[in-house]
Amino acid sequence: MTSFRYLIIHGHFYQPPRENPWSGTIGLQPSAAPFPDWNARITRECYAPNAVARLLDNQGAISKIINNFEYLSFNIGPTLLMWLKDYDVRTFNLIKEADARGAQRHRSHGPAMAQVFNHIIMPLANSRDKQTQVLWGRAHFEKTFGRPPEGMWLAETAADSESLGLMAKAGLKFTVLAQSQIDALRPLANGRDGGWTVLESPPDPRQPYRLFWGKGQNDFIDAFVYDGPVSRAVAFENLLRDGAAFLDRLTQAFGSSGSDSPRLVNTATDGESYGHHFHFGDMTLAWLFNAVESQPPSEPNPIKLTNYGEYLAQYPPVLEGRLVENSSWSCAHGLERWRSDCGCHTGGGPGWNQKWRTPLRDGLNWLRDELKNIYLTAGARLLHDPWAARDDYINVVLEDYRPEAQDAFLARQAKGSPGETERKEIFSLMESQLMSLYMFTSCGWFFDDLAGLEPVQNLRYALRAVELAGRWAGSDLAEGLVSHLRKAKPNDPDYPTGEDVWKKQVLPASLKPEQAAAHLAASQILEIPEVSAEFPLLHQTFSTEIREKGPEKLLTGQVTIKDIRLGQGEPFRFAALLSEGRELDILVDKNLAAEEFTKISRFWDEGGGRSLRANLGTIKPGAQVLTPEELWPSVRQTIMTEQVRDFFEDLLSYTRKSFENYRQLLGRYRRPDTPVNWMDRFIFRVMAETDLEKFTLTMTQGGPVDLDNLAGLLDRESADREAINADLIKKAAADYLLKLLSGLTDPSRPDILSELLKLTLLLKKYPDTTNIWSSQNRWYELWNNVAYVQTLTSAELALFIKIGESLGFGPAVL
Repeated sequence: MTSFRYLIIHGHFYQPPRENPWSGTIGLQPSAAPFPDWNARITRECYAPNAVARLLDNQGAISKIINNFEYLSFNIGPTLLMWLKDYDVRTFNLIKEADARGAQRHRSHGPAMAQVFNHIIMPLANSRDKQTQVLWGRAHFEKTFGRPPEGMWLAETAADSESLGLMAKAGLKFTVLAQSQIDALRPLANGRDGGWTVLESPPDPRQPYRLFWGKGQNDFIDAFVYDGPVSRAVAFENLLRDGAAFLDRLTQAFGSSGSDSPRLVNTATDGESYGHHFHFGDMTLAWLFNAVESQPPSEPNPIKLTNYGEYLAQYPPVLEGRLVENSSWSCAHGLERWRSDCGCHTGGGPGWNQKWRTPLRDGLNWLRDELKNIYLTAGARLLHDPWAARDDYINVVLEDYRPEAQDAFLARQAKGSPGETERKEIFSLMESQLMSLYMFTSCGWFFDDLAGLEPVQNLRYALRAVELAGRWAGSDLAEGLVSHLRKAKPNDPDYPTGEDVWKKQVLPASLKPEQAAAHLAASQILEIPEVSAEFPLLHQTFSTEIREKGPEKLLTGQVTIKDIRLGQGEPFRFAALLSEGRELDILVDKNLAAEEFTKISRFWDEGGGRSLRANLGTIKPGAQVLTPEELWPSVRQTIMTEQVRDFFEDLLSYTRKSFENYRQLLGRYRRPDTPVNWMDRFIFRVMAETDLEKFTLTMTQGGPVDLDNLAGLLDRESADREAINADLIKKAAADYLLKLLSGLTDPSRPDILSELLKLTLLLKKYPDTTNIWSSQNRWYELWNNVAYVQTLTSAELALFIKIGESLGFGPAVL
């Protein structure tokens, strides 16, 4: 009889909500460079690679691509998955497919687990927030994976009996804890009256335990405790550098047993270990899964990959465990990391402390309670049951605030037939409660300074909640919160107290409707459509008229800014004035009368264009006049880039005329022993990046690209290695390669395979920096698409195989 050794590798994949609560987009995060934000960076380093993890043969060629999520046990935080759905739908779909395939492999038990919605520390929350976090986490899971979840991950595995009970009542069967979170055991067979055996060492992680949260015999949820030493080795001891060493360590963890009883090894770590924290960790994981799956049939005691749901269905607990109340996996002091200066931190600077955690927690707790009172008082007039309505609101959020979802929500929850005013009041209350939950996201306390990205993000959610609920507040909610922040002392010397963080980083992030109107007016007069994309949660309706005098422009118009979450829109009139010197002024006013609006156009028509700038603010006393310096950083950057483009066009045109003469001069005097000086480097770089700009523009417009010219650029890089940023050229070439591969199914491009082969052979000469990862993924998808391959002639198939070989695939694939 085969005696299985069961293996579960669990990955906790999570990012906090990072979107600006007014615009719905993530602002630029310089610390994530060269990516625009941390979601994008970690997706490229971890989430996406694990969905297409490479196995290499002995020659370093790709022998197989594996979706690690199919073999893992995993949870992915809802706030991360919602972002992936919008910004990397391919990875999002691969994760969903992995859960479906994993369920087929494991007796209908999928590898995905749910997670409390936005990763709050559950024992530090009030009972209502705990319930909403569980119900929202479950609802998101069902919406994403199309099945009810069996297990739920607790943020930081922070647990208390009340939270476990709420999970069980919601239909969850199990969770995962650290070994230190169970301190006593007793046999289930003895009933619940037997004495506890207090543990002197951590409980055995090779079996699950039953945790009772109430007095009834059915008041329980089961828990797995992960193997602490092995999990720490994965997370902190470089175990992911060697797949064979990883497998050997897991094999040792099974121990020896003289019986045929099942033995389980399960590990749990941050999923970011597999690629973000440890480069190529995704490939190590793929090697491990492939090694386990490839065991010979003759193996008498094989390791079998499973997941928690499947294992629990086969082998339910035989022991009851006693929960260490208010415990977690990442703080030796229980929950203190999220409310006090307990000593747990991620590094910080010399002399840093986390005393700021307490006033931040106290201030947000105070604000939560004020918002709760407002919600219950105002909600009682508008809603049948305010708490039931809040639990139900997730169905609006998950439908991206579609009007149909909002209408259905009101039909279920609202009293009577709410008009436009009542609709806006209801959704303002619901959004204030959403923000109230978001402001407790655990990352706000996990790191080392109040002025860091995560605490600031939590405070932005707090400000948005204050704005939404302010009409019902009997006092200044913002001042109440700031009174607590004044007691907080950040470590960054630029912020003497938390109030300075509030003023410098939180308040400027607020987007007023008139600011949005100004941004959109700027996008119209400067013809920059990207600016409009900054506000996906704001629906804009434009009516504009433009007047031009040479390089000067006057744009007048009206715009309605409608927050899709709240319903009602606000109309604004605006006038945007662009001078000959590319200076931009924008007047925006909600109450600009028609005759005043007409006065601006008439003044321009009568020749007062130059003096209009000085008088723009006097047209309507009190009207707001904005300049580009007052716009959002990302919008300001886009506008600046566009405005200086003309200047650089002139400069580069002049430089190009001189370039060939300069090269001829160098050709006469330069020898191999002549060093490249700063003038050479400057000229070469300017000209190469100018060519790159042209190359990229042609690529963006659909090509075709002159590949001989590209080869010349790369050859020039070889001759002037010290001067040219070759990585930029190669990245553009790799982007074009992906574009060509994506167009392979286009019948209007019969020559595309030949062009692809020429490009892949060219890029193969520069494997050190060329990023062809996405192109490899696309080729592999097509190679496994039987319908596509069958459309190829024998000659085309030969070309396609050569392209795969040039992209790094080995004989096992080809």
